[in-house]
This record gives sequence, structure tokens and C-alpha cells, in this order.
Amino acid sequence: MVLRGILSGLAAAAAAYFVNTYLTSRLGNRAVYTLSPAVEEILKSGLALLLAGDIFASHAVFGVLEAIHDYAASPDGINARAAVMGAASHILFGGVTVLLMRYGPGPAVFLAIVMHILYNRLMVRG
Repeated sequence: MVLRGILSGLAAAAAAYFVNTYLTSRLGNRAVYTLSPAVEEILKSGLALLLAGDIFASHAVFGVLEAIHDYAASPDGINARAAVMGAASHILFGGVTVLLMRYGPGPAVFLAIVMHILYNRLMVRG
């Protein structure tokens, strides 16, 4: 189950990279605090459910991969903080999703999307 969670996190990160690249090319930073959080949360949890994988592992792997991307893409003064915050936030979203799965995947993923949108609105300027 954990291995399938890891694989779903890898697949979600790859798919989100391409979808988010397209969305930001069309919408700019607006995508980061509107559509991209929904895409990421649905991919992380949806692929884990589809593969019968561990949802938390999927979110954690995704977070680590996003942290690597954030470290490389962020300016030198903030790259380490951006990486740590990126990984921590995805781990948090995964934990909330797992805790709320008793109410079903819809409510669990919906709340993770709302949290992710709010988090991104706080972090992204412009």
C-alpha cells in the first residue's frame, strides 16, 4: 500500500507539473491560488485511491518533489524556506485528507483544496 502511495505521489507530481505549467502560461499567478491547488489535491488523493495506495505517502512524496522544484526555482535568499514550507504544507494537506476520509473522499479532498488555496493566497504575491 505504501509503495502504491509513493508511485501515486510520483505520478501526481509529474502530471501536476505539466498541468500547472499550462495553467500558469494561460492565467499567470492566478492559477497558483485558484486552479492549481484543486489539480494537485485531486491528483495526489485521486491517484492514491485509484491505485489503492497510501494517501499520506502520496502527499508526502509529492511535497518532497515540489520542495526540490521550489528550491531550484526560488531566489537564493528564500529557496530553502520555500522548499521546507512546500514540503510541510503538502504533508499537512495529506494529514488532513487522511483524517477526514471517514467522511468520504469528497469532503476530505474538498477541505484540502480549500486549505491549499488559502495557503497559496498567503504565500503568493501578485
